[in-house]
Amino acid sequence: MNSLFNAAAGTVILLGSAPGVHAAMFASKVVSYDPGTASATDPTYTDPSAALGSPDGMTGVEAGFPNVLSPFSPAYDVGQIVVIGEGGELTLQFPQPVQVGSGPAIGVISNSGLIDTSYPSGQAGDPAGNFGGGSADVSVSADGIHWASLGEQEFINPANYYLNAGPYDATPPASPQLADFGKPFAGTLASFNGENNSQILATLDGSGGGSWLDLSGSGLAQINFIEFSVPTDGTSFGGTIGSRMVIDAVAVANDHVGVPEPTSWVLMLGAGGLMLRRRPRPAGSGA
Repeated sequence: MNSLFNAAAGTVILLGSAPGVHAAMFASKVVSYDPGTASATDPTYTDPSAALGSPDGMTGVEAGFPNVLSPFSPAYDVGQIVVIGEGGELTLQFPQPVQVGSGPAIGVISNSGLIDTSYPSGQAGDPAGNFGGGSADVSVSADGIHWASLGEQEFINPANYYLNAGPYDATPPASPQLADFGKPFAGTLASFNGENNSQILATLDGSGGGSWLDLSGSGLAQINFIEFSVPTDGTSFGGTIGSRMVIDAVAVANDHVGVPEPTSWVLMLGAGGLMLRRRPRPAGSGA
């Protein structure tokens, strides 16, 4: 893959890639994290670095049930997701500016999955139901000091990693075709009402899925930071705000990635050919 890597900032920019392979810019730095009640209720998932970089193509490896990341099988291995409980917050930084413009700019991949009404064929209900995910108050900032609120946001759309895999495949495809996590998915959970796996992939239309945020109402020209906070409001999980928020990755739309500073290009050229991943993975633990 012809890519440039900024070792200092964690930037991936693809100048060209193998057929069917896509990459996006993802949040690359944890600025702050307070797990809130997750420290007591979800202590296994309180590593904030799990929200950095791209999603993994496989999940369930550590649990002994390997499965491709699909709309019916979201991430759940340790180190793949981080939980923000009530009273908690997570602030992330992007490796280079995100241009606001119009349309969806930021995609949040949670651990939301579609409920399979005809397991293991992969069939969404009508209406489609989900498990996992969450909701949070979201704010964005250009400088990490002054913040613009995007209000309460719900993150329940599923994600998908391979375009040519079944919903419960235990191994990646022999000739993998990857979804594009930098391609916004404009639909909602209702977009999958009554659909089978093939129809769901067609609805995603090559996107990696997730729930996307339009920043045009923020009043900012660009952002560098995003914050998720879960109020201590006592509502049960699945409410308007819910008692927790789960994050796998935070992506930037391909057409909203800002141009890096010239000094960053020098760093990237000096360390070309590497691809950003969220973290080192143990041998045999998946993509």
